[in-house]
Amino acid sequence: MTLNFGVKSISCEQAYSISVSPTMASDKFQFDHTSLQWQSWTGSIPNGAVSIYNEEYKRTEYVAKCGLQPGFYSPSLDRYCHYPCGCEERRAGSFEILVNKDNFEFLEWKPDSYGKVPENAVKTLEGHDTYVARGKYGLGKVHASHKVFYYPWNGKEYKSSHYEVLTFRRDTIKEEIVDVKYKTNGVQIMKILRRSSQSQNPAHGAQTLISALVPKEESFGFNEGRTRTESISRSVKVEHEVPPRHSCTVKMEARMFSADIPFTAQLRRTYRNGKTATTTITGTYKGVQVGEVLAVVDPCVPLE
Repeated sequence: MTLNFGVKSISCEQAYSISVSPTMASDKFQFDHTSLQWQSWTGSIPNGAVSIYNEEYKRTEYVAKCGLQPGFYSPSLDRYCHYPCGCEERRAGSFEILVNKDNFEFLEWKPDSYGKVPENAVKTLEGHDTYVARGKYGLGKVHASHKVFYYPWNGKEYKSSHYEVLTFRRDTIKEEIVDVKYKTNGVQIMKILRRSSQSQNPAHGAQTLISALVPKEESFGFNEGRTRTESISRSVKVEHEVPPRHSCTVKMEARMFSADIPFTAQLRRTYRNGKTATTTITGTYKGVQVGEVLAVVDPCVPLE
């Protein structure tokens, strides 16, 4: 007797995930899932350093901080970060500069008062209540729990109830990844075997149709990425001679291939107000691809 094992509509999940991050140096602190980062001062002003023009003193001031204390750095003044702390104006030669690489984030100064801050205010460190702000005499800090704005001026720490807070926008309507360049050198492809089996005890002279599902690979690693999964269908048909009163097992095997491929690309963002911004990102393409589906029939065994 010949038994036809027909396998129809085998559903396999093939998927990929893409994890991306801004191309920034590793010694910078990233917060609030934006491209804004505090960069250690190295002696030169980095690309995208956030600044204001101080009309009172006719100079450019860069947003800086020493520890948790926001202040400013002005190359026309000296080589220090000036910040308010303990009723005086202090300065430090070791500090950090706020960087908005490629001006990718849309920043705005928004007015507020009495220690309050608008939504998406820029802070010195997650979990602390000191925020970057400015007043008539330049950059300083809002200390939310103190309900006041502090700023350094003429060697002393002053305070004010009204100020403007640095904020970033969240009203993105579209993001596109373009100009992707994959780094395929040294990429290792791993073969994965997925198997389903079905035993059949045929009646004499009968023809049986078996539908089987090849298990999918379900877990992938990704970091703040996007994952897309698509279903495909594969069919396999096999003929096998099965003696009477014997049991036979057919196994469906799907060979899947997995690879992690690093890449660089351009991330293009469009805001609700129509403004666009572009920055360089790095990421990893994590792919799982179905290569082939096979039917394997084990030797038949007699029924007891």
